Amino acid sequence: MSIKGLKKTIAFLLVFLRLSRIDSCILTSLTVFLPIFYHTNSLRIGISEAIPILPIMMCGFVANDINDIEKDSVNHPNRPLPSKEVSVIVAVVLYFVLLSISLILIKTNIQGILIIHYIVFLIGIINYNYIVEYFPWIKNFYVATIGIAPILIAIESSGLSIVYYCLAISFALFILGREILMDVHDAEGDSDSLALRFGKQKSIRLAFVIQSIGLAILIPLCSNVQKACLLGILILVTIIFVKMWKEESYQHSIIMTMKLQMFLGLFFLT
Repeated sequence: MSIKGLKKTIAFLLVFLRLSRIDSCILTSLTVFLPIFYHTNSLRIGISEAIPILPIMMCGFVANDINDIEKDSVNHPNRPLPSKEVSVIVAVVLYFVLLSISLILIKTNIQGILIIHYIVFLIGIINYNYIVEYFPWIKNFYVATIGIAPILIAIESSGLSIVYYCLAISFALFILGREILMDVHDAEGDSDSLALRFGKQKSIRLAFVIQSIGLAILIPLCSNVQKACLLGILILVTIIFVKMWKEESYQHSIIMTMKLQMFLGLFFLT
């Protein structure tokens, strides 16, 4: 391969990674891998049960960008599709390739009742755009419900007790709050959403109250000083975010940092 061809290949891969939101996909895969590896002490089990999550998430993000080209041209004009760094046809091909890889990895790596969780997660991810199109006001609840599938997989595969489902509920509420804040931030390009129906200020207050309830639900999992301290830090960060949200320039950074907050929540599964 020539230098020019290599540069084009690298450029395409970088665009593909942006299109598929590789950072979020990796974090979600680690949400499954880390608890399972910690409790089973098996690298093989951890990888085999986490690896299908990666193409499932990538498939969902590609489908979402295909359907949101018009809205993204207003809210996120620098994304690959609205900026025309990649064509819709190429994106559609990538979607079906990722969908096929997802099904193959589920078939070859997952056994027993866990298959149901992966299939439901996949169906939920790829049908997100239908919810947005026909029932936009419930999309936040839909994302929160589908979004806890990786946590449920990690809990069940690790053989943890029922008390750990508190973390799944906490994640659902935290995701719900974050989704509402995302809609507030992207209100200009949306035609209908919970944030638009409630109004920006009410939606912001609702989002942070929901997240605060989610953090309170973690109290039963504070079985040691380290977990109690972590919960205190998460609460403090949320209070800081409430204050910072008033500055519009901070809002995108807050939304992105909330991913890290949720990721740190995995410590409660130890």
